[in-house]
Amino acid sequence: MVPDPLWWSELGNEENWRGSLRYEVKSGQQVKAIASKYLAAENQSARSKAVGDLRPFAFIAMPDGWGSEGLVVVRKSVFQALLRSSGPAPSEEREELDQGNHADRDNDHPGLEMGH
Repeated sequence: MVPDPLWWSELGNEENWRGSLRYEVKSGQQVKAIASKYLAAENQSARSKAVGDLRPFAFIAMPDGWGSEGLVVVRKSVFQALLRSSGPAPSEEREELDQGNHADRDNDHPGLEMGH
């Protein structure tokens, strides 16, 4: 996961992160289109979800020419929760998750208001 700024000197380069997955982190302008598509889909889903449905949202993109393969995009806080609930992680991965941005643990979802 994206480490807290406190740990950037040690874990700021995602190539140094240990765990079950390899990560490549992009930010800012280079992900603006992805974020816009995600937020539009998240808002569409929120408008049509059933009352009491507390399941987290996942955006699935199915590019032409990929057959049945696609991309899954979820908020980092949801991804961290899924990793935590999938069973014990190796100690290094657990430490990196615990050092992640603590703001992700609260219930505010920046950008959710877009598209309204």
